[in-house]
Amino acid sequence: MLRRNSEWNHWPAFGFRDLSRQFDDLRRELDRAFSEADRGGFALGHEVWPSASVSDEGHAWVLRAELPGLSEKEVELTVNAESVTVRAERRSDTPQGYAVHRRERAGFRMARSFSLPTKIDPDQVEAALKNGVLTVKLPKAPDAQPRQIQVKSS
Repeated sequence: MLRRNSEWNHWPAFGFRDLSRQFDDLRRELDRAFSEADRGGFALGHEVWPSASVSDEGHAWVLRAELPGLSEKEVELTVNAESVTVRAERRSDTPQGYAVHRRERAGFRMARSFSLPTKIDPDQVEAALKNGVLTVKLPKAPDAQPRQIQVKSS
């Protein structure tokens, strides 16, 4: 015969309090993720990835982007007269005949574009990936380069 206990204290809580706490944590994480998405870029942790800087060297712009763990075969660069786009893809393929014991490094795709304040010469662009840092030299178009003007006295 089944017996029912009349006191609620003996019934299991079914984790409702824990579930409420988990929903609060989820809401905070979603708020953080959407606020990062508003700033643009690919959010990895709390930062926009890849971290990059664009500097003016007079005759050229220099873009430096941190791409640790990627090879030059996994990075694609697209340049036009006013912007540069960096795309990367890392695949997490398992070699044939092997099994994965643990996989913490997942594959991914990313793209980030940078608008430049002056026109550049796309034919003269040079790029190198060394020690996880992509360095792209973007020479300014001849009409956008600074000119030295001789001042004459009258």
